[in-house]
Amino acid sequence: MDRRSIVVRARVTMEEYEYLCSKAEQSSETKCRSGAKNLSGYIRKCILKESGYLAGRNHQREQRELKNLTYQIRKIGVNINQATKKINSGYYSRETCAALQEGLDKVEQRLSELIRLLEECENGSDKADEH
Repeated sequence: MDRRSIVVRARVTMEEYEYLCSKAEQSSETKCRSGAKNLSGYIRKCILKESGYLAGRNHQREQRELKNLTYQIRKIGVNINQATKKINSGYYSRETCAALQEGLDKVEQRLSELIRLLEECENGSDKADEH
């Protein structure tokens, strides 16, 4: 993680400062580890989110997650193929059938996750296009 060494200053009124402090206090995303408010983190999150910077970084994270899900689905598919081969060759048991059903259930679950992530990506890009 890069150390934040650049200081950016902005002038605000006391009313604006108090408002920002109250919003930072309410934000669970930007609290310090101790639970205290993190005004700098809150302002940074708001500015970077509004500018679209975080959307690009979230897209990269989503792409990694999609790649991982694809890999996991492929592994599950190999297991399903092995179980199907045993069933078709006559060397099957209830455990083999149960393993096949479990694999199919996992594929269905992973595909649902993949669809959800794709919809989030699509909705995120729609929002980014609005700005």
